[in-house]
Parts: sequence; C-alpha cells; structure tokens
Amino acid sequence: MASRAAPRRTQAERSESTTGRLVGAATDLFAERGFAAVSLSDITVAAGVTRGGLYHHFQSKSDLFRAVFEAQEEALTERVAGVAAGQSSAWSALKAGCAAFLDACLDPAIQRIVLIEAPAVIGWEAMREIEARYIFRLLEQGLKAAMAEGALKTRPVTPLSSFLIGALAEMAMTIARSPDPSAATVEAKAELLGWLDALARPDREGR
Repeated sequence: MASRAAPRRTQAERSESTTGRLVGAATDLFAERGFAAVSLSDITVAAGVTRGGLYHHFQSKSDLFRAVFEAQEEALTERVAGVAAGQSSAWSALKAGCAAFLDACLDPAIQRIVLIEAPAVIGWEAMREIEARYIFRLLEQGLKAAMAEGALKTRPVTPLSSFLIGALAEMAMTIARSPDPSAATVEAKAELLGWLDALARPDREGR
C-alpha cells in the first residue's frame, strides 16, 4: 500500500512553530547569560530562524523578552495551580500554592528572567499587566475560595492579593539574590506560612 504524504502544515501552524522555537531559544540564552549578553544573532542561530523570520514575529529583542517573560509566568502559574489542586481544602491549597511559588524561585530561569531581568527590560507596568492575567488572578481565586470556605474572614480581595503578591515578590527577590537560595527559601516559606496562619480564623490556624 502506498504511504500517504504527511499533511501540510497551515501557515498558522508554521508561524506558531517558529514563535515557539524563538521563545524557547531565547529563554535558554537569557537564563544562562542575561538579556544584555545575548544578541539577536545568538537567538536566531539557536532557533534555526532567519533574522527576517524573527522580525516577522517580534519587533525587537525587548519584545521577544516580553514573550519569554509571559511564557515563564504562564508556566509558573500552571505549576502553582497544579500543587494547589492536590490539596484537600481551599485553605491548604492557598498555603501550598504560595509555598510552591517560592520553591519555583530556585529555578534559574525564573530567577534570571522573571525576578532579576524583567523589571529593567520590560518595566514594572508591563510586568504587572502580565502578572494580573496569571499569578495574580490565581492568587485572587485562592483567597476568594478560602473566604468562601470560612478559613479567612471575608474582606476586600484585591488589596489583600496585592499585599500578598508584594510579599511573595520581595521574598522571591531575596531568594534569587541570596548566596544560598535553598536556605533562603526554607526561611522565607516558614515566615510566609506563619503570616498566613496569623490571617486565618483561630479554629483554622495551621490546617
């Protein structure tokens, strides 16, 4: 029987593949060397894409970095959500998710791209706009679920989420810049979980 020819990919599929290769190559290079030390030529060679192909998808190296940052935020959110989903209650899910966020800060790519490079490369406003669609939204959902469960007193969710994400971000920066990130993570998680327990209703503390 004659073999059938493989179906031809659509233009959209080819475009998505090229974008994926560029983002993947840039992620590895940015994580290893940092934004300033990586050239567009480095990225195109690693991705197997022409410079024209790169500019077809991204306006600049900074624009590509933004896509890399968003991909990291999406992966981080999925990782945290996966840990939270395995818990037996909304309260334990919130605590486990926050701890998982700090554990993720041991990932060199998260450290270099999300915590160290992003504020200077794309700025705080762009970071916050992206985070609002990923980790911030997940945190708000977790807090609302914990309140609905009765583990937390009902209160305005947005300012509490902002307060908590600020604490997590500062702890994450401390971990990223620490000479011993593993030890810093242990200390940060202990303080964070203690603070969360202080927010809980007395009969739910530590659960």
